[in-house]
Amino acid sequence: MRKRGLAEQALAGLDFTEVDGEVVEASRAKVVHSARIPPHYSEQLEAEATRLGTNPSALICEYVIEALNRARQDEVVTLRRSDLQRAIEKVIKAA
Repeated sequence: MRKRGLAEQALAGLDFTEVDGEVVEASRAKVVHSARIPPHYSEQLEAEATRLGTNPSALICEYVIEALNRARQDEVVTLRRSDLQRAIEKVIKAA
């Protein structure tokens, strides 16, 4: 029997009409994503999570949300190369 069939069979005799379950709002729901991180970065991630008193999963979530929010607020600007060069030179001289 397939897994779905076994699950349906296991739940067949149960009555959920009296269950007072919490409804989870979409904003509180979570979706799992998986990523392969090179060992060097994984070690840094784990060390930073430990330093902050959290876990790598929560830290990744925080970083992704922050990056996506910044990207959404970012805008493309056009400037002349000479203006950019002057600005860079000004910063270098000030340093």
